[in-house]
Amino acid sequence: MFQYHNDDSPGSQTYKENGENNAIVISFASLLVAFEKKHEDGTSSSPCCDCCSGKMDKRETIRFVFLHTKPDLESGFLNAPFHRQFDSRADTTKYPGQILTNFSQKFDHFDPTDQGRWDQRMYYNPIHADRELSNGKDIIFLMIGGEGREGARWSGDDNVMIMQYAIHFGATVFDLEHRFFGDSRPIKCICFTISDMKTSSLRLLTTEQALADLAYFITVMNEEHEFVNPKWVVFGGSYPGALCGMFRSKYPELTAGGVCSSAPIDLSLDFYQYADVIEYVLTQTPIENKNNLRCDELVRQSFDLMQQLSLTTDGRETLNQKIRLDPPFDDNTTKADISNFFSNVFTAHQGMIQYTYDGSSTTTQQYATAAQLCKIYNQDKDILDNVWDHLVWYNKYWNGVDITTFDNSYAAALKDVAETDYDKLGDDGSSARGWMWLCCNEMGWLQTTDGDSIFGSTLPMNFYYDMCADMFGADAMNAPLIRDNNKAAIKYYGGLDDFDATNLCLVNGKFDPWGSLGYYKEDKAKNIVSVVIDGAAHCSDMYPPYDGEPAGLPAARNQIIAFLEGVLGNLNFLSIHCKTHQSNRKLIRNEETNDILDKKQLRSSCRQAVHSDHADRSYDNNYEVINEHHVDDLNADDDVRSIGSIDDSGVPRNCLPCLKLTGTIKKSDYAYFMRL
Repeated sequence: MFQYHNDDSPGSQTYKENGENNAIVISFASLLVAFEKKHEDGTSSSPCCDCCSGKMDKRETIRFVFLHTKPDLESGFLNAPFHRQFDSRADTTKYPGQILTNFSQKFDHFDPTDQGRWDQRMYYNPIHADRELSNGKDIIFLMIGGEGREGARWSGDDNVMIMQYAIHFGATVFDLEHRFFGDSRPIKCICFTISDMKTSSLRLLTTEQALADLAYFITVMNEEHEFVNPKWVVFGGSYPGALCGMFRSKYPELTAGGVCSSAPIDLSLDFYQYADVIEYVLTQTPIENKNNLRCDELVRQSFDLMQQLSLTTDGRETLNQKIRLDPPFDDNTTKADISNFFSNVFTAHQGMIQYTYDGSSTTTQQYATAAQLCKIYNQDKDILDNVWDHLVWYNKYWNGVDITTFDNSYAAALKDVAETDYDKLGDDGSSARGWMWLCCNEMGWLQTTDGDSIFGSTLPMNFYYDMCADMFGADAMNAPLIRDNNKAAIKYYGGLDDFDATNLCLVNGKFDPWGSLGYYKEDKAKNIVSVVIDGAAHCSDMYPPYDGEPAGLPAARNQIIAFLEGVLGNLNFLSIHCKTHQSNRKLIRNEETNDILDKKQLRSSCRQAVHSDHADRSYDNNYEVINEHHVDDLNADDDVRSIGSIDDSGVPRNCLPCLKLTGTIKKSDYAYFMRL
């Protein structure tokens, strides 16, 4: 069950890059691979037994060559917080500079007698690393993996915000997959018992172990890469956002700070607030109809009707016909079947609100949105016909399937996640089972409708207590254990009242149901910064910007950059606060080509520009210029929006007016700028 410890152990080496031939040389303390190992004396043995007995030399290496190709760009049984639709399952897909490999991780960080190892999947991308930009130190950003397979884009696609920040600060980017998810699972080996998702194995799927994984990983990477004065920043969204905050609380010495998006720091067992936020979002989504009903009132009417119909045989038959239930309600229908029906319908509302208007895809920008949900409910049709139309729409645009019936078997759904074999579970099944274990065993976050919401009393706590017991066995998981383990987790991490950390940027959207569990107590002494975004939903600050995005996002990104500048400190560049007429970003784009000019290009340009006595030279039409100054006159109050002119050689002549300075620039300062 859920246990906490206070110790941790540093680690050994994992891999290094061979720059001569672009191969990856992997050195594992325990190399668990499915082939025989040949000894120099001609004998052979299982590498598994060697690693158990300690015979394998930790410096023995095996070389793999990874091809670099162009890349491609789900919710659990209980709705998982961070839908990983944005990620690719094509593991061989790579972005420039990106390396996909494995890290030799400990099985149990808190059992000194357990020397077992397993391969934890990780991405590494140093393409934007720049010690000159960062004043001789190494800046490293670590994306924390969550409740599913970790995709390539978070450490490779320059359009996602962590990569934009890496460009801005000259940072290396790592992304570490969470234990028990994706391919980060123990190797099936006779030496170790952890080879599946049985409850006996899942004892090691805890947040405490996950945080220790991160700590050990950082320690090893510092040694392996010989980072100079390393400044690590952890990033995470939703459940990984919570891990981000927890890591800063439990291992503050290993990182400079954390950017934690949509982080549910409050480990509420009964997460009734989720439904309340959906209701709030719908009240903020305008519609017009002849009865002058708001969108939230239309949804309330539908759930009130369905709940009444579920109480009688004739009513359930109406639901069978209108909602095309498969299997239909019959004389053998149980209370769990009825609750499961409402859970499935509720999930369709969760998906369209939780990710509404985020930049992950055109689906969340245009189709799976609060506005679209309200448009469907506002049709001049029978209430239950509107419910069915919404379910069809949701499955088409969110799950990519055209449905003609609506799955409605609690037993079948439970069977899918009660399986314990990784391969039989598949990605979705293992993610759902692992996520449910985390929620039942410690985190809580059970999404009921026990509050006074538009969804009625359709999803009580007992439904989730029973689900946890049915999935993992009543001996391993029951209501008293669930409550006690959740209380232990709250005590360990502090909850909202006693959460203690420093150097955190906590980002939440007002349309995000998970934001109701966020931490909003700003503290200048501890450098706790709260960023709240109007009209934005779950993890919206992590995705690429897009035209028509929630209006508060550009300012939020600027706040995040300002936070990072503060925690990283003493960097060898000037903060750029440029704007274009299209957005309020601290990213400078050529407005004709839309190409982003990175900090290295700007530094090179400034190196030449400071030779000019004046900054008001001729301007290229590709840049919007609204303010011109002599370099002697620039000061912190100037709001200058362009990097200025481009001469015949393609070098911007007057980039200095683009900088929002900490003080007045004088000619005596030119030497400083020349060092950039």
